[in-house]
Amino acid sequence: THEGQDMGYLAASRDERAARMNRLAAALEGIKASPQDLSEAMQAMQRGTKAPSVKARTAQAIVRKTLADMKDYMGKAGLKVGDLGPEYFPRVWDAGAISSHQSEFRAMLDKYVQSGQFKGDPQATINRLISNDGNDFDIDHRADAPGMEHLKERKLAFISGQDAAPFLNKDFYSTLNSYVSQATRRSEWARRFGADGGKLKALLDQARREGATAKHIELTEKYLKGINGTLGENISPVARKLMSNLMVYQNIRLLPLAIFSSAVDPMGIMVRGGTLGDALRAFGRGVWETHKNFKRFDPNAPKDAATHLAETMGAIDNAALTHAMGSLYGQDISGGWARKINNAFFRFNLMEQFNTSMRVSATQAAVKFLERHASLPTAHSARFLAELGLKPGDIRMKNGHVALTEADGLSAEHAIKMRAAVNRWVDGAVLRPDAADKTVWMNDPHFALVAHLKQFTYSFQHTILDRVWHEAREGNYTPAMALASYVPIMIAADYVKGMVQGGGSQPGWKKDWTLGDYVNNGIERAGLLGTGQFSSDFINDIRHGGSGFGALEGPTLEQATDAIKVAGGRERFGDFTFHSMPCNTAYGWAAPGGAMADPKFSE
Repeated sequence: THEGQDMGYLAASRDERAARMNRLAAALEGIKASPQDLSEAMQAMQRGTKAPSVKARTAQAIVRKTLADMKDYMGKAGLKVGDLGPEYFPRVWDAGAISSHQSEFRAMLDKYVQSGQFKGDPQATINRLISNDGNDFDIDHRADAPGMEHLKERKLAFISGQDAAPFLNKDFYSTLNSYVSQATRRSEWARRFGADGGKLKALLDQARREGATAKHIELTEKYLKGINGTLGENISPVARKLMSNLMVYQNIRLLPLAIFSSAVDPMGIMVRGGTLGDALRAFGRGVWETHKNFKRFDPNAPKDAATHLAETMGAIDNAALTHAMGSLYGQDISGGWARKINNAFFRFNLMEQFNTSMRVSATQAAVKFLERHASLPTAHSARFLAELGLKPGDIRMKNGHVALTEADGLSAEHAIKMRAAVNRWVDGAVLRPDAADKTVWMNDPHFALVAHLKQFTYSFQHTILDRVWHEAREGNYTPAMALASYVPIMIAADYVKGMVQGGGSQPGWKKDWTLGDYVNNGIERAGLLGTGQFSSDFINDIRHGGSGFGALEGPTLEQATDAIKVAGGRERFGDFTFHSMPCNTAYGWAAPGGAMADPKFSE
């Protein structure tokens, strides 16, 4: 829906996580903590000791306050959180370290076997930790709440901090982000559906009384599992890892020039209600900040006011934290080295920083939008604000700018409402696919390879196209006019990309294109067909002699099909080999034997 006070579970948990982790990162930046300081602090916290240096001890104190605040936040949401003392630090095992030092880990466990504290099989424990990516528990398969490993009893809690430390994850921010992410998801779910799932059960019971069948309830529960991340969690860790690695490979194979597809992103700001000036400034920021993709993160580097505001609102993550694009294109199942490679790839193909720049610019545009419709209301202004959960009186000015935080004199409740409004606006301007956008089966990791690269189509449908239709029904056609600009922008971007692919000329498969071909391709590449693109791809595949399903099976299965064709002599081995090479779309001009004449060469 486009209206309501509650921004929804997914958005609320995501924004709460970002705001809390950004506050942590800002506090650590405030003491100018270096990576070495954080490493020292983390090792001390994992061992349950005090760090030697003053700065590392200060970092420990900041982390303890963050964890104490999280415990209080979860308690207020209704969760029962055990108290492991003021020295508590989340324990995340490093599957890679255990795998490469199995004899040392087994020797450590044998000590506890001999003392009688451990009754299990050391080798079975090692195998479980490696296959479960460091988790020492079994997954709950439930629809009534998201999983949270840190609310489960530690099966290996008897191991001392000193013994465990060498085998724990050493990534400071990754460990804390994992804890905060799970805590905010579980807490925001509990706020809406009850800590024990009681509210959700009552809703399902009401649905049964009003005529819902067992099949309806089953489908609802499956949808809820997809939303809270527990659908298909019984997948084999080995299969999950294999699919994760295959998706990372496909990203690297197909998306080196994906930045050209992002050329239309600034126009999403206009679709959401921003101005042409907002969109142009967003594009300028995206181009100007390209260099940040190649710079090592510096916690002491100065930030402009817009970036600081976006971090405070939780619209972006502090640069020390997570990697948005790598997470999206890895469908959140990548781990270990696969995640690191994926994240690095999306930095070097320029998409990570461009996406961040768009969200920073959208945050600025959101604040201007609020001020504009509060001070100079139009016929649509009250509706616009209501859609963001606001009333005109909620927007107050402080020193010439919109009051957004408690530092601006707002109450805690009012500040949360303003932050939610800004983030709802930003999410309506810059695509951020989530589980609610997709069909149920796409949230099941068993089908990750088929769903791969499709989620942005659903997100564009629900974020951009639905917004245009919604506004048109309300008599506002400005978003539709902004949407029309996507086609010429995409045609121009694809033309430049074609010059890169062709080494100075367009690819061979564009040789006989007419103006109509360019326009049709621009419409499809800009996403204007929405989910109808799948039907279009199905029909086009049949027209070219395929079954239709080949266009829907995902890049990994499509490549496997091509391999079968090569074995049967229906496709040239040289072309197949070239198309299988990493980043092959970036150096198409070097393709042997006419591979560039194949439209498959396009991303």
